[in-house]
Amino acid sequence: MIYKKRQACGVGILAMAAFMWCLGVTPLADRLLIGLENVYPLPINPQGDVIVMLGGSVYGGATDMTGEGAPTPGSCERILTTARLYRKMKLPVILTGGRVLVHQPLMGTIYKRMLVDLGIPENDILLEMRSRDTIENARYTVALCQRRKLKRPIIVTHAAHMPRAVFSFAHAGMTVTPFPCGFRTWPGKTYHWPDLMPRGYDNLGVALHEYLGLYYYEWVIGRHAMIKGAQESPGQNMS
Repeated sequence: MIYKKRQACGVGILAMAAFMWCLGVTPLADRLLIGLENVYPLPINPQGDVIVMLGGSVYGGATDMTGEGAPTPGSCERILTTARLYRKMKLPVILTGGRVLVHQPLMGTIYKRMLVDLGIPENDILLEMRSRDTIENARYTVALCQRRKLKRPIIVTHAAHMPRAVFSFAHAGMTVTPFPCGFRTWPGKTYHWPDLMPRGYDNLGVALHEYLGLYYYEWVIGRHAMIKGAQESPGQNMS
C-alpha cells in the first residue's frame, strides 16, 4: 500500500516536471508569440507626422554613463528602433510612459536621455509622463497630438504588444501606423535539439500577458475598437 502511494506520488512529480519542461522550451512560446507578432507586419514605407514610442520598463537606480537609471533590454529595442526611424524620417518623437507605482522613476526622462545620447535633438522629443498602462499611453498621447495638431502617429512598440497598442489608440479615436520591433518569431524559423531544452519562461510570460491583456480589453472596452484598429491600420510586408 505504501509502495503504491509512493509510486503514484513519483508519477505525479514526473508529470509535473515534464509539464514544466515543456513550458520552458522555445517552440511552445513561439507558437503563442507568432499569433501576436504576425498581426501587423513591418511597413515598407511608413507615412506619418510623429513617431510615438510606447514605454516599457526601466532599472530606476542603475548607474549609467550619462545619469541615473537605464532602460531594460526590451526597452532598448524600442529606443534603438525609434532612433533609426527618426534618422530616416526626421519626425518629432513622443515618448509616452510615466510610472506605474509612485516610488518608481519616470520612464520618459530616462528614455529621452538615451535618445539624446544617440544623437536625436532634445527639441524634437516630447514627453507624455502621466500614463501607467497602454490604454493611458493612447489616451494621453492622443490628447497631446491634438494639441500639437499631429494626426498621423507612427507607433513603435514590440511586435507582440502591437495588437494591444493599436486597440488602445483606436479606442482613443486615432488611426495609427504600426511600426513593430523586437520580433521573436519569423516564417520558416527552424529549431534544433538545444531548443528543446528549457530556456526560461520569459517569452511564454510575454505571450500570456498580451493574450490576457487583449481579452481584458475586449471585455472592458468592447470588440468594436479592435476591429476598427485592425481595419484602419493595414500593414505591408517587408520584401
